[in-house]
Amino acid sequence: YREWFNKYIGKYSYSKAFLIEIDKIFNSSKNSELQIHQALFVKSYKVCEIMGIEDKNYSFVIESNSVMYTPYFKILNEGKKIEGISVKDEEWPLIVRNFQKGDKIKLRYGTKKINRWFIDRKIPIYSRRVWPVVLNNKNEIIMVPGIGCDINHYTIKPNVFVVKYKDITEG
Repeated sequence: YREWFNKYIGKYSYSKAFLIEIDKIFNSSKNSELQIHQALFVKSYKVCEIMGIEDKNYSFVIESNSVMYTPYFKILNEGKKIEGISVKDEEWPLIVRNFQKGDKIKLRYGTKKINRWFIDRKIPIYSRRVWPVVLNNKNEIIMVPGIGCDINHYTIKPNVFVVKYKDITEG
């Protein structure tokens, strides 16, 4: 792995303690993050990646049900059932932003942390950072595209479709 670090981070001399920490991360089954110089080393579900340390935050206000394309998601008038929700006129405008720690959604059986949904579905840490969530005008999360929606927005006749762009790691 030292060659890998030299290739992607640059040739630096690392302390013995740092190399022991990296060994622990590589040999552990847990997901981990470690800042190295101006980069972030992330191990998530047996995949290692070097990322920039800045977060990619975004927030889009959706005024009406019209087709829209962004670098992270698209709004469509049709799609798969898992991509659709029913939004009432009084709930507009919607906000679509990236996931943030502490986000929760109301389900039939109670409230669930969205991070727990990600863990249950083995979604890599780096994908979680830019995963879109949809909020109504009361600032309530009503949908996590590709995963599900809250109890009040599930329908067999959706009128809004929010499609998350696939990561290269998702296949």
